[in-house]
Amino acid sequence: MDGISSSPGEPLSMLRRLLIASLFLAGCSQTVHYVSSRKSDVFHRSTCSEVGHIKSENLQSLGDERSAAAKDRRACDVCKP
Repeated sequence: MDGISSSPGEPLSMLRRLLIASLFLAGCSQTVHYVSSRKSDVFHRSTCSEVGHIKSENLQSLGDERSAAAKDRRACDVCKP
């Protein structure tokens, strides 16, 4: 052993928990960007797998405010924005 403890409640375990929590919080604070197709009334998160099916000439950016993106559109059933 190298003198570093990894049993529950020990400093290394607590450090791991703090690292995981900070990564989670950093991921949650990212801005969500919304998109849709010009030929559809559905809006998506830009990371949605369904966005890949939208032709590039029909893809439109809706910004990062959910209320603006949702105006006159319904939320995608896949990404559930």
